[in-house]
Amino acid sequence: KYLVNYLGWRRMLERYRQTIQPSYCLQEAVGRPMQHVTGA
Repeated sequence: KYLVNYLGWRRMLERYRQTIQPSYCLQEAVGRPMQHVTGA
């Protein structure tokens, strides 16, 4: 029943890895696009 939601949050955790912050979770939850700086 909740598999789609679980997978969405799982993808978010994998995307941000160690740089995840509470603000990212809130932005993702309300569906607002975010711009992120990626470092190489």
